[in-house]
Amino acid sequence: MMGEITALAGTTPSRFRRATLPAAEQGLGRRLARRWLVTLGLSAALVLLMVGTRRHWFDETGPGYAAYWLHDRLYLPLKGYLWTWGFPQSLVVWPVILLLLGVALAGFLSRRPLLQGAHGLAARYLLANPVGRRMIDRWHRLTVRTRLRPHQLEMLAEQARQMVLEQPQARLPLSRLLALTQLCMAMRLRADGSTAARLTILADLLETLLRIQQDQGDARAVRAAMEQLTLLMADHLTALTATPVPGDLLAPATLAGEVQVLVTALRGRLASGKAGDLSLLRPVAAAIMERCGLLDLIRTMAERGLRGFGRELSAPEAGPPACGRLSVLIALFAAVETGEEELAHATLESLSALAFGRAAGLPAPVAAFADAWLAEAPDLPHWQLAAHLSDPPLPDPSLLTPGDHDHLTGRTHRLAWVAGAAEATP
Repeated sequence: MMGEITALAGTTPSRFRRATLPAAEQGLGRRLARRWLVTLGLSAALVLLMVGTRRHWFDETGPGYAAYWLHDRLYLPLKGYLWTWGFPQSLVVWPVILLLLGVALAGFLSRRPLLQGAHGLAARYLLANPVGRRMIDRWHRLTVRTRLRPHQLEMLAEQARQMVLEQPQARLPLSRLLALTQLCMAMRLRADGSTAARLTILADLLETLLRIQQDQGDARAVRAAMEQLTLLMADHLTALTATPVPGDLLAPATLAGEVQVLVTALRGRLASGKAGDLSLLRPVAAAIMERCGLLDLIRTMAERGLRGFGRELSAPEAGPPACGRLSVLIALFAAVETGEEELAHATLESLSALAFGRAAGLPAPVAAFADAWLAEAPDLPHWQLAAHLSDPPLPDPSLLTPGDHDHLTGRTHRLAWVAGAAEATP
C-alpha cells in the first residue's frame, strides 16, 4: 500500500503548478526558416526602395513614380510630425519604440517569447482589477476567431484563477475568484463550444464551488458566492446533455446529470438555510459506488487478460479528459454534502488502482481509456480534500492531542502524507 502511495505521490503533480508554456511544436525548424526568408526578403525590398528613391534610380514617368509619391506624400509628413516637430524630445520616445520592435522581431525570428515576462506582468496587472478584466474580455472577443487569438492571455487568465484556488486555508478573494472564473469560462466557450470543452468548464466550476465551501472567511460572503456560482453552473448545464445514459456510468451525459442533481440539492439547501434532503443524493451515491466497481472490474479483467486468464475485455469508449476529474469532484462533493467520506475514498482508490495498472502495462484499448480518465485526476487538491474529510473532529473535552489522534488514524495519516501535509511522514 505504501509503495503504491509513494508512486502516486511522485507521479501526480498538481495542475496548478504546471507551466503555462505550450508543448514543443512540430516542424518548428521549417517555420523558422520560412520566417527568416520572408523577413530578409521584405528587408531587402525596403532597403532597395529607400536607396533607389534617394538616388533616383526609378523612372518618374513610369511605375517608379509610386516610390516618389510615397516619399513625398507619406514619408515626409510622418517624419515631420513624428520626428522633426518634436525634436529633441522625440529622441526619448523613438529609441524605446525601436528597441521594443527589435526585441519583438528577434522573438519572432527565434520563436522565443523575449517579451513574455513584460507581457505576463501587464496581463496579471489587468487581471487583478475589474477594468482590466473588461479590457481583456473585449480584446479576446475581437481576436478569438482570428490568427491573433491570444493563447498566452488565455493561459495567464487560467493560471491567475488557479493561483487563487490554490491558497490553502485562507480567506479567498471571492469577488475576484468569481470574476476570473466567469472570464475563463467565457474565453473557453468562445474558442471551443464542444462537449469536451463544456465538460472541462463544468469540472472547473464544480472544483471552484468545492474550494469556496472550504473558505474560512465571512460565512455570509461565502454563501452569496456559492449561490452565484450555482446559478452559473445551472445555466451552463442547460447547454449540456444532462440526461443520464441508461447503463453507461462513464458517459459524459451521465456525469453531467449527476452534477445537475448535486447542484439542485445544494440550491435547495442554500435557499432554505437548512440541511438538504439527502434522499435526492442517494441515486448519485449509488452511481458513484457502481462506477468505482466498474473501474475496478476494467482494471482486474485487463490484468487477468495480460496473464492469460479470463476472457478479453472490450474497453469502454475513452471520453473527454475532463471525465475522470469530474468523477472525482462528484464523489468529493457528494461526500461533503452527505458526510459519507467513503464515496470520495472509493473513487480515489479506484482511479489510483487504474493508474497503477496502467504503469504496470495494460492492453492498448484499456490503456487508451485509462489515459483519458487519468489525464486530470487524481490531483493534489483532490487528495488534500479527501484527507480533510477523513479527519474526524476530536471530542471536547478529550485526553488526546491532535498529534496523538493522527497516529491513531492510519488512513488519515496516509492521506495527509499523500496530500503534502508538512507534519505528516510516511
